[in-house]
Amino acid sequence: MVNNRKEIAQILVDKGISLIPIKADGSKSPAIVWKEYQGRTPTSPELNDWFGNGKNYGIAIICGPISGDLELLDFDEPSVYPQWYELVKNENATLLDKLTIIKTPSDGFHAIYRCVAVEGNQKLAQRIGKEQKIEVLIETRGKGGYALTVGSPPECHPALKQYEFIQGNFESIPTISEEERELLLNCARHFNEVIKPKRTISGTTTNENNRPGDDYNSRTTWDDILMPAGWELVREVSGTKQWRKPDKAGPGISATTNYNGSDLLYVFSTEAPPFEPECAYTKFAAYALLYHSGDYSAAAKDLVNKGFGENSYVQSGNPGFTDIGNAERLKKMFGAEILWVQSRNKFLVWNGKNWVVDELEKVFGYAKKVAMSIFDEVNYG
Repeated sequence: MVNNRKEIAQILVDKGISLIPIKADGSKSPAIVWKEYQGRTPTSPELNDWFGNGKNYGIAIICGPISGDLELLDFDEPSVYPQWYELVKNENATLLDKLTIIKTPSDGFHAIYRCVAVEGNQKLAQRIGKEQKIEVLIETRGKGGYALTVGSPPECHPALKQYEFIQGNFESIPTISEEERELLLNCARHFNEVIKPKRTISGTTTNENNRPGDDYNSRTTWDDILMPAGWELVREVSGTKQWRKPDKAGPGISATTNYNGSDLLYVFSTEAPPFEPECAYTKFAAYALLYHSGDYSAAAKDLVNKGFGENSYVQSGNPGFTDIGNAERLKKMFGAEILWVQSRNKFLVWNGKNWVVDELEKVFGYAKKVAMSIFDEVNYG
């Protein structure tokens, strides 16, 4: 077994893959200070020292530029792998046939490839586990990362089992395109149950008053919002819809809606304007971005004109968004200071002592303040 391990290590180096020895104590820890090997591959004497002298070390491949832009998809949750496999297969079955795939001692999987777009380690899919702790389902090992692999003795892993190839080998690791890599990663992101993006963008706060944005969120569909903007529905899986951004060449998904019943748009593409990557959006927020350049006030007013929010808002005792409603707002806010005299067809204003003709157009100023207050009324209740 020792000689076989040394042989595997030599094959890796011959194929331009850097590696390090791993302690056989279940810790998965390097047996050496390994930073140096992120910049160079080990020599034959070093391999002999690590694996040819009776030491029971495991093997870990170093990912990133030193290994020819090698990257590895690590599936920690076994049940997710076949689902991911089917997603990718539906988009590009031949891509799956290229990959080098290894089964891990914990019954997980490593999918290995090379790509010029390789980055640092990323957590692609997570979930809330026992005691509300976040568990990683799928992650990458890229620049600055390493992963134990075939040739390591069982003692290197807590499960006391070995790594084994189920497709390909170290001599057939493929180089894939950036678009193919994006497909693999985005299909993995589909399984993320912890929407912990940069932020969740709602455009509204609560739904207590059924404001236009809230009413829109409850009554419209993502198809109504995204399809007119050129987004393509790829498929629906268990209530989650997968979307491809406008004018995207080739296969792949760029976002999902309603994952885990959230009713949110979760965008993971880095180039899907006006949306930002790793952000979640409500329907109202998406509508404002797509059709009103992110102007939530303009979007809310537009929705009122389309019949969202206003009826329930008026029924709750608030003025409607009409000329009469605005007159009621003016009266409510400044009624003690203004007086309309029909016979004179003029506004009078109270100057602190008497009613006088509004020659300074104070009422016009009051009306502007009413108009400005509508934005807060629409968005914050």
